[in-house]
Amino acid sequence: MLGTGAQTIQYFVPTLIGALGWTGPVGQYHTIPLYACAFVFILAAAWGSDYYQNKPMFISGLALFGTVCFIICVASTNHMVQYVFIIFGLGCIYATCPLILIWVSISILSPYFTNKQVPNVIGFPAQKRAVAIAFVNGMGNCASIYGVFLWPKTDAPRYIPGFSATTVFMGGIVILAQVMAFLIKKYPNENVDTDEAVAREIERKRQQGLQVPAAKQVEA
Repeated sequence: MLGTGAQTIQYFVPTLIGALGWTGPVGQYHTIPLYACAFVFILAAAWGSDYYQNKPMFISGLALFGTVCFIICVASTNHMVQYVFIIFGLGCIYATCPLILIWVSISILSPYFTNKQVPNVIGFPAQKRAVAIAFVNGMGNCASIYGVFLWPKTDAPRYIPGFSATTVFMGGIVILAQVMAFLIKKYPNENVDTDEAVAREIERKRQQGLQVPAAKQVEA
């Protein structure tokens, strides 16, 4: 929810650029660096977090950098300074949200795609994982309901409430990602034998009269 709440800034990028003094075609050109930076941040964060196998640390690091960027946006009155740190701040937001969703997916789906030494997964049956995915996406997208009201025209040209709220959202991600990582490490689920768990679930489905492929086909 914090990530998607912060991400609502993307809907107001042309408005924010206009408040800095660039309008029309020139203003549109000035939006390009924001998305170019976001593209680079996403690729770098995805590769780095996978290489080091530490998504919580990358999530918190990006969110912390984003928090600093938006604090500077609120505090500064220099348009060029604001513009530069909006670019970096947006890049942090765009890179943070995919990492959060990937972290959720790995925690939920890893029994099917990794070896048997994977702790901290949401266990069987499939209904439990399905509800978890739906809950995360449903609650996350609720942020769009209130996020779009953070940037009213009456707050122009500095949009202090919107930047302040985004700062708080990113700061919350810094803390909560580490809290969640600590809790997962402290209270891991029991490691599962994936072959046995898949076979057991398939057998249960067949007993219910459902046509389910063999376990090897499911793993493939």
